[in-house]
Amino acid sequence: MTDAAPPMIGRYRVLDAIGAGAMGTLVRARDERLGRDVAIKRVKNVHGLTAAIFLARFEAEARALAALSHPGVVAVYDSGVDGDEPFLVMELLAGPSLKDDLRARGPKPAAEVAAIGIQLARALEAAHARGIVHRDVKPANVVRAADGTWKLIDFGVAHLPDSAVTLTGQFLGTPSYAAPEALTLGRFSPASDVFGLAATLL
Repeated sequence: MTDAAPPMIGRYRVLDAIGAGAMGTLVRARDERLGRDVAIKRVKNVHGLTAAIFLARFEAEARALAALSHPGVVAVYDSGVDGDEPFLVMELLAGPSLKDDLRARGPKPAAEVAAIGIQLARALEAAHARGIVHRDVKPANVVRAADGTWKLIDFGVAHLPDSAVTLTGQFLGTPSYAAPEALTLGRFSPASDVFGLAATLL
């Protein structure tokens, strides 16, 4: 008896799971055409109006990442739909996230914190220059690459210049890292991303 063939997402062969949530999964997969490993994010188990909102945000994330080409932002390679589940193909980062790294190793020396802050500030500067506000800067959305640099990920709730997904006054993000005006008024700006960065580095 032979083992079943690994599942496929489009042309990508799934290798193993990276993470999962109520609304989607993140897996490591092999791009058979280009011969490289990638990370694939999928939205699943959403229906009705909720599905429409999540799909719109998913498309916004793809556009946000595609608009950016910066060493401090995870790269996007491809997007598509597999069955009725949209997927986003991204650069595979070695990890861990800054959240997991702090949990395992404790606080970092001041010089290392400063270096991480500079990398992320430059990434946010590039995003803001294109009118993109991340809206959820936090340690879980900062991941280390194989070369030791740190990259900003998860633009799923980002605001784009042409986006109408989110109503004015609606809060998105993580309360613990949100600027006061974002938390109380649902008002986001580049300054609120800077607040989130500062809270991340504390």
